[in-house]
Amino acid sequence: MSIKEEIWKELKNFLPNKIFDAHTHVSYGDSETPGGGGVKRGETFGIKTLLEWDRTLYHGREMSYFLIGMPLRRIDIFKMANYTVEESRKYKNAYPVIVVKPGMEERELAEYVEKNEVVGFKPYRYYSITGDIDECRIMDFLPEGIVRIANYYGLLIVLHLSKKKGALDEENKRDLLYLAEKYPNVKWQLAHCARSFNPYFLERAIGYLSKLENVYFDTSAVCESDVFDILLSEISVSRILFGSDNLPAHIQGGKYVSYGHAWMFLSSEQCNLNLSHCNPVTLPVVYEELRALTRSLRRNCGSDKKLREATEKIFYLNARRLVADILGV
Repeated sequence: MSIKEEIWKELKNFLPNKIFDAHTHVSYGDSETPGGGGVKRGETFGIKTLLEWDRTLYHGREMSYFLIGMPLRRIDIFKMANYTVEESRKYKNAYPVIVVKPGMEERELAEYVEKNEVVGFKPYRYYSITGDIDECRIMDFLPEGIVRIANYYGLLIVLHLSKKKGALDEENKRDLLYLAEKYPNVKWQLAHCARSFNPYFLERAIGYLSKLENVYFDTSAVCESDVFDILLSEISVSRILFGSDNLPAHIQGGKYVSYGHAWMFLSSEQCNLNLSHCNPVTLPVVYEELRALTRSLRRNCGSDKKLREATEKIFYLNARRLVADILGV
């Protein structure tokens, strides 16, 4: 039995029959599209490939998705939006989240939302008006006009924080408090547990984040159970959404690891060492995420009933409720 098969034995009784992946990506063919899992760099990555991966990863679980366009540095913004919408229409349980950036014409964007049943926006640090993709604050790459549209239609905004301190940064804190309070109809989905691959940041920011009732946390690519312990002890389980971040946190092996005030992706290439003292074979990133989340839920839920209820909410019901709120279905 392979190590992947052994780990699946740990996970299979934990995962519900229906899974809603609230953070996964699609992309039209582009030189910047990352490769992995049988997809070559620059190839189109759509719902067909995603479903093939997930049949392998989750052994036939029924899947739903927030299908997010890939926020690459140089893209035709409406070509990516069109591709995201088209791919979502190929699968009944996929809902499009389109990439947005500064400079978009607000009326055109609002018309696009109405015509295409878009459920959310994906801003990203690559589009910062400052040109600094590492130390830009939220409103450097997410103009308030775009937030107003999201508020009017009650959409998601899937937000990946920038800056070295992430949610702990004072400018990010001010922006998020201002936007979340002024635009209460927006569902703020903080990617990667508020970009907390390292628990250091979340344990210090959770105090103000927990008070923002329209803020949700997706689990995508987080592999530290301490991060999930903080979430489960400080906020309602109804505000946690499962996500995989496939692609780029793809089916090939690796893990996001934290150290000091930092984190990095440890890939299968880096791990393929001649380690005679152990089995050096890596797992898909999402399996590492699921192992960490499983451990945390079992520590924090207290009973089998509470564990089942929390699992159903995180892996399906919370995201399904958001779809109903946004689309009225």
